[in-house]
Amino acid sequence: MKVYYDKDANLETIRDMAQHFFQCGLHCDIGLSDHTLGSAVACVAVALGASVFEKHLKLDDSFPSPDSRFSTIPAEFKEYVRDINDAWLAVGAVHYGPTESEMPSFSLRRSLYFTHDLEVGTVLTAAHFRTVRPAEGIAPDRWQILIGKRLTTSVRAGQPISWGLIRE
Repeated sequence: MKVYYDKDANLETIRDMAQHFFQCGLHCDIGLSDHTLGSAVACVAVALGASVFEKHLKLDDSFPSPDSRFSTIPAEFKEYVRDINDAWLAVGAVHYGPTESEMPSFSLRRSLYFTHDLEVGTVLTAAHFRTVRPAEGIAPDRWQILIGKRLTTSVRAGQPISWGLIRE
């Protein structure tokens, strides 16, 4: 058998199969019979929805067989499995905003804070805020959106700016 090249994997078929089966009212696992070298194709397959993998194994490189060119030895297979598992974890779930593991770095990030005590209804100008650590307020790259907005409540100098304090 020949070694298949990554460009011949046509992994988009995974999504197409899953969609086809779903439309037919079937939910089933989609797999990959991997005749490529390395683990890159398998990792992309994970991202596209594959959950079953078939990879040929050989004990060592000394015994030739029809599929030995694309078979993997145990040490390489261990890496292959590790890479697939890492890809599975990386796909994760739909999530917006920072993850729990990112939270400790927030103390190093900056956000916008008020520089003065201000009354309800104050129209904001650039002089009313500055960038400070930690990131407990609106991100600094959003500062221009604040210009010309009115406060919905009174605020204190040093208070982080949040969207709930601002109105159009």
